[in-house]
Amino acid sequence: MGIHIGIDPIIFSLGGFSLGWYSLAVMAAAATGTAVAVKVGAERGFKKEEILNLMSWILIAALVGARLFHVVDLWDYYAQNLSQIFMLWHGGLAIWGGVTGVLVTVVVYAHLKGLPIWRLLDVMALALLSGQIVGRIGCIINGDEAGKVTSLPWGFVYTHPDSPLPLESLRNVPTHPYAVYEMIWNGLTLLFLWRMRKRVKVEGQLFLYYGALYSMARFFLTY
Repeated sequence: MGIHIGIDPIIFSLGGFSLGWYSLAVMAAAATGTAVAVKVGAERGFKKEEILNLMSWILIAALVGARLFHVVDLWDYYAQNLSQIFMLWHGGLAIWGGVTGVLVTVVVYAHLKGLPIWRLLDVMALALLSGQIVGRIGCIINGDEAGKVTSLPWGFVYTHPDSPLPLESLRNVPTHPYAVYEMIWNGLTLLFLWRMRKRVKVEGQLFLYYGALYSMARFFLTY
């Protein structure tokens, strides 16, 4: 019973370099988020160069923040496996760390460049959601977002020995596909924000909608 996923998390290895599905998904998410940011930014009166410059810093800050939060959260493990801290292709990015990195970067960048912070955050809300939807594909393949055991027919069964599951006991048993649930929620949220982006009059409202709706999703998935 369930949907079996036995994909090797690593696409190929060459010498000391490995390319994983997770890394590929992160790169695709970054490209998607940047494209959306450029489009929505233009609608909001920002120059393409301003958005691209900001995104170059955001991608670094989001990656560092997401990995840092993940490592700190699981420090007991990483303290005994220091070499794995930088193995991003195995998965392990905490979304709240990424969002924090984005928020701090936008505030600092806007202050330095004299740009409207809340208007810029509205642009990033749509970019973040777009990137998160694409990025979760890597989590689906890896299994690092596997949920609780379930008897539902759409449960995911991870069978590959190298799949980085949250718990080893979840291997070869049907689990809730939390990554899929989140993708669906984020897709609906993105549709809502996309339709609202030209209707809202108060700057920052789209970002606050994003924060509230995404927090609601994480609450139900976590608890």
